[in-house]
Amino acid sequence: MRCAACLCPSPSRSLSYLTPPTPPHTPHIPPPTPTHIIHTTHNHSQANKSFKALLGAILFIASDTVLAFSRFAPSVVDFHGRSHEIVMVTYYLAQYLITSSLN
Repeated sequence: MRCAACLCPSPSRSLSYLTPPTPPHTPHIPPPTPTHIIHTTHNHSQANKSFKALLGAILFIASDTVLAFSRFAPSVVDFHGRSHEIVMVTYYLAQYLITSSLN
């Protein structure tokens, strides 16, 4: 029996047409083995190394940018006399991040 206005099943019937069908067989998912755990840890380690290298490269660019502005255009950006410290901190931090990403 259908409703005359919208041709939907009558409200007296079950609402089973709204629920998705369940699959006939749910596959068994095995628990993670030590090999899976090592593989996942290795992938995370590789991503971490790539991130360190990228961050180190960005810090090198920042260091060179501060150095260039302080040397060649000091009137454009004022570092309040701290350009040397900013350059050295970003430079050595960049070196550390890049070399630690190589291990």
